[in-house]
Amino acid sequence: MKYVFFLLVGAAVYWYLAHQAPVKEAVAAVKQEEVKELSTGPRAQPTSDAPAGNTSYGRAVNRTHDVLQQVKGRNGDGEF
Repeated sequence: MKYVFFLLVGAAVYWYLAHQAPVKEAVAAVKQEEVKELSTGPRAQPTSDAPAGNTSYGRAVNRTHDVLQQVKGRNGDGEF
């Protein structure tokens, strides 16, 4: 029975503190702030002196192509 009492007391304290939070002021502040537009492209263009496939994505794609070529060579053309 004491566990139910502590549960009810904890819920009452939580409910009281949740209703004391300054939600209205936060909502007003968020609504007043201007929202920036989303960018549609990359932030920085890649440099032309970097070789193709030198990025982490490019290396992963190159490794995938290498593995696929190994599998094709081991299993025959077009068979996986």
